[in-house]
Amino acid sequence: MDAIFYADIIATTVAEVGHIAGPGLTVLAFKLGPPGVTDHQNKAQLLEFANRARERRPREAKEMAISVLAQSETFLEELKNERLRQASESFNVAKRVAIVGTCIMLAGVVLMWFSDVKKAGVTAASGVVINTFGLLSFRLNRDTNDRLDKLAQLLGKVRGRKELLKKLGDPGDA
Repeated sequence: MDAIFYADIIATTVAEVGHIAGPGLTVLAFKLGPPGVTDHQNKAQLLEFANRARERRPREAKEMAISVLAQSETFLEELKNERLRQASESFNVAKRVAIVGTCIMLAGVVLMWFSDVKKAGVTAASGVVINTFGLLSFRLNRDTNDRLDKLAQLLGKVRGRKELLKKLGDPGDA
């Protein structure tokens, strides 16, 4: 295998991590220094990093690719754990909001039977509004789960690439 093969693996991995995490976090993940001010600066920095392997000998390019894949794996694992924590927290908040909204709505219904209809209507409407926020929170949680699925998929690809590169023989130096 030549250096271009390994450079392409690096470029693909960097692009996929950048798509999941954004260019700024990707610059930090690969320890390329402080991220730029704009996404354009970060993307340029990542492209330059990915192209460095093209100028190396095949053995050095392979080592660089394995290093990039190991850094990607570590970063994606940390990102996955943080997103799992956030998903769990957002689900718990959504559940609590839905419970409170349902209780307020039921209190409004009970007030309608035993008390003033005007107060009961306001209470029930408040419960409906709170339940709407709860439903929006559940939707946000579903979106988070979708992002977690994409992250897990990429993590599997990165691990597969890393294993493949380790199994490939010594590229030699051309």
